[in-house]
Amino acid sequence: MKTLSKLTSWCFALLVAVFLMPSVATAGLPAEDALGVINAATGRSALSEVHFPKWALSGSFDSGFSAGLMRKDLDVAGSIASETGFPAAMLALCQERWAGAVAALGPTVDNTEIHRFIAAKAKG
Repeated sequence: MKTLSKLTSWCFALLVAVFLMPSVATAGLPAEDALGVINAATGRSALSEVHFPKWALSGSFDSGFSAGLMRKDLDVAGSIASETGFPAAMLALCQERWAGAVAALGPTVDNTEIHRFIAAKAKG
């Protein structure tokens, strides 16, 4: 269950990092304002209320959990999806992005570095 819980939270995190934050930045909306809207509506989660503002937006990237361990958890979730025949396209995207981040940054960096990694890739 821990792995599946992380799967749901990190798939949300990647949606935020990959799609939402670049879109609101392009529109000139501060990230804090976008999160305020999410947190006032049904999109609210521990990730949007705590994780993203505390460790990604602040730039501290120090949640205390490594990127390598997160990748391992996502790979376990991928194995569960494969074994059960569950279609998991978003999981595949998560695994791909985490594999890239771990390859580029190393397994010991904080898992929240995924936000900086995705942002840098988006800028080219």
